[in-house]
Amino acid sequence: MSAPLLWSVFPFAFGALLLLFSEKRKLTIVLALLVCGLLAAIAVTIPINSLILVGDTSIIFTDSIEVLGRTLSLSRSTQPLLAFFFVYAALWILSSLVIQVHRFFVPLVLMETALLIGMTAVSPFIYGAFLILFAALIAIPIFWVQKTVVSSEGTIRFLLFQVLGLIFLALGGWMAAAVDINPSDEFLLRRTVIVLLVGFVFWLAIFPFHNWVALLMDETCPSLSGFTITILQFSTFFILLNFLRKYLWLRTYQPLFVGMQIIGILMLIIGSLWGFFQRSVQRIHAFQLVAENGILLFLLGVKTEQSFSIFFSLLFIRVFTSIIWAFAVKCLGQLPDFNITRFQGLYHRKPFVSAALIVSYFALAGFPLLPSFPFKTAMISIAFAQSSDFGWAAAFGLFVLLAAGFSLGKTLFGGQESDTDLSGESLGQKLFLSAAILLILLIAIFPGYFNQIVALISSEFQTILNG
Repeated sequence: MSAPLLWSVFPFAFGALLLLFSEKRKLTIVLALLVCGLLAAIAVTIPINSLILVGDTSIIFTDSIEVLGRTLSLSRSTQPLLAFFFVYAALWILSSLVIQVHRFFVPLVLMETALLIGMTAVSPFIYGAFLILFAALIAIPIFWVQKTVVSSEGTIRFLLFQVLGLIFLALGGWMAAAVDINPSDEFLLRRTVIVLLVGFVFWLAIFPFHNWVALLMDETCPSLSGFTITILQFSTFFILLNFLRKYLWLRTYQPLFVGMQIIGILMLIIGSLWGFFQRSVQRIHAFQLVAENGILLFLLGVKTEQSFSIFFSLLFIRVFTSIIWAFAVKCLGQLPDFNITRFQGLYHRKPFVSAALIVSYFALAGFPLLPSFPFKTAMISIAFAQSSDFGWAAAFGLFVLLAAGFSLGKTLFGGQESDTDLSGESLGQKLFLSAAILLILLIAIFPGYFNQIVALISSEFQTILNG
């Protein structure tokens, strides 16, 4: 038995099989939860490259397998990340018990999680970009069916930019191999960095190609868009980390890291300002994600041990808060749009949903006593250490992010209830939202456990700091 076969090929095949039984939703959810729980438990308890005894039979748990001429390999150091992936997938699947989602949503979650693990395992790693595109493509039909508006501009832009991003990253990967042979060729090195940067511009929604996130989130199912965008952008950062880990010449090319710092600060300011002036709940969150992408790029560009640790912590906090936001918005019901004027005084009708929206937003934005607050304050200190301009720009961007959250809170908790016909909250929705808010608060109150998990996962990329 091989680890990639168990954690990538099997869940993908099982997810594809569940498509045939998708009409039986409860059965599909139960089977998917069992698979996620089993694979997460194995990742925690059974080391890769070990001998497993089952009665008189012994099984060697190998770390690699050949698929279509490519090697899929998983090491013991990746097992905490594998457990996290399947626990995270299980949370999304569990949420579908109490909200109405497309019948293909649960199989899609399982298949995209399997593709994400395949992306981390494939060698050469650049082939992981093709798996990311495949994960985007299999979501397109459901995006199209689940759209809440007549226009499909967001879906079309999403598809276009994913394809363009892959083309530039694949071309950049081919050029990077050439630079690896002759790193003294400055002209080829600069061209390679520019091509790779253009690929990440498309995938990370960097200005001016950033609006597809808001369009996509505003026109389709919140659960589907929330899960897909979160998984894809997590994968994109993973590809970026692999490029930096693989090529010494790339992680010692100082103009790249200066450029990442400048782009990151610009994305933070643009995302926070755009978010502050939005009138759609989903667009507010979309531009918050754009701003957070900027923060992550800036921290990666600083390339110190402290900024690297904060980068991973914020990346995983973002993953947790995204599911809470998507679930809360989905609880609002099947609305033709998510204009914020519809939700004036929402707490009268949906107090748990209102609380979840505010907590998830501020938990990521850096409000005091919530998980990302110490990391955002440290980020401002790091920015001032680089230059006073970076410091004031970062402080301004974070202030505007918080101001957008207060504006949202004023709408949800202030004034009289709007005339929008919204149903109340079910018991299942209240329980899920309460558990999610409690999880966020526990991470803030007991950060030690969270930091240990993040440290285990990030240890695999420590070589990026060398050079």
